[in-house]
Amino acid sequence: MTIEGEMIIDFRDGQVKISKGEMFIVPRGVEMKPSAEKECHIMLVEPRSVVNTGRDN
Repeated sequence: MTIEGEMIIDFRDGQVKISKGEMFIVPRGVEMKPSAEKECHIMLVEPRSVVNTGRDN
């Protein structure tokens, strides 16, 4: 959920722009690249079992 600002999530087949107050669910296993042109505050919710590797595959 975007709390403040605006962010863009790029996927291999397109992108999604998420504005303040909006939420987007990324399906498990989908490659994505989140970014923002200006400062953006978000709330990230994911299962405890998810390991954030930070890898660029």
